[in-house]
Amino acid sequence: MNLYLIFFKHINLICFFLFLFFTNANSEGVTNIAIVFDGPSEINQLILDSYKKEIKELTKGEFIVNFPESKTIEADWSVKGVNDAVNKMLQDPSVDILITQGVLSSINVIKRRKLAKPVIAPVIIDNQLIGAPSDERGASGVNNLTYLSSSSVIGRDFRIFKDVVWFKKLAFLYMPIILESVPEVKDIVSKSARDIGVEIVLGNTFHLML
Repeated sequence: MNLYLIFFKHINLICFFLFLFFTNANSEGVTNIAIVFDGPSEINQLILDSYKKEIKELTKGEFIVNFPESKTIEADWSVKGVNDAVNKMLQDPSVDILITQGVLSSINVIKRRKLAKPVIAPVIIDNQLIGAPSDERGASGVNNLTYLSSSSVIGRDFRIFKDVVWFKKLAFLYMPIILESVPEVKDIVSKSARDIGVEIVLGNTFHLML
């Protein structure tokens, strides 16, 4: 499932979390929402338009919600660029809520233990691989952080794959930028393979494109 479909699958949940914020804040002023995209993409405008439509319909007549153009940022598909964009929005006093609409930006905020304002990270692809925080209630356990994630499936998928097609060695390809964001991925994948008695070979997809 691509990230575009994941977004539309979760947009109602995202809007629900935002509605809870508006209700708890009980603010009569304007709420400015910032969005950080990992980088330029043809679907960014579609996602932004969907946020505007759904959230404004949800809050119509009760709250005033604004999506300032200057607070919607496209980073440059790099860890540093995403980090700079997230920092800029977190430090901007005119921003009330931040949505990190991308894998890199969502990883960036869940790695932080302090957030100056409410953040919604809707693109966590595997909570164990990424190291998403969780408390005993299943919440993030981090003040101001809400994230949407699937349960960890890496170990389960390895087992199912081995049941279907028996093998002794498995190649696992990863994007360098993900490993730069979450160095622990290597250890987690290697352990999941060892647990089912399989040798793992980690491959950098960048090398395949050369």
